[in-house]
Amino acid sequence: MFIIEDTNHAWRSRHFATLSDAIKELQRLARVPWNEEPNRAPCKQWRTCGPLYQLLEVEYGPPRLKLIRSIEVLRINANEVTWLVDPSEGIWGRPFDERNEAPPAGQEPI
Repeated sequence: MFIIEDTNHAWRSRHFATLSDAIKELQRLARVPWNEEPNRAPCKQWRTCGPLYQLLEVEYGPPRLKLIRSIEVLRINANEVTWLVDPSEGIWGRPFDERNEAPPAGQEPI
């Protein structure tokens, strides 16, 4: 399970069953202007602020979600949209392949 979170504002998107779905949502967010929902910051300084989207991989289990790994992926502000990781080159350090979303054996979690 994957979650997109705006770490600047503690905002969480819905959960995504696959990495592919989460990446599609991040790509959609990158196309939304910085001053429109959901990219418009909820704080009073929204004109000089913007979201910093982090991708979390989580596992459901009692009593709560277990974080497997996370990475900052996308920053949006009035001046630019900055991909901190290029989805076409791979989120977890290798080319993205929907058939095999886990990191290679032996790779340390991010």
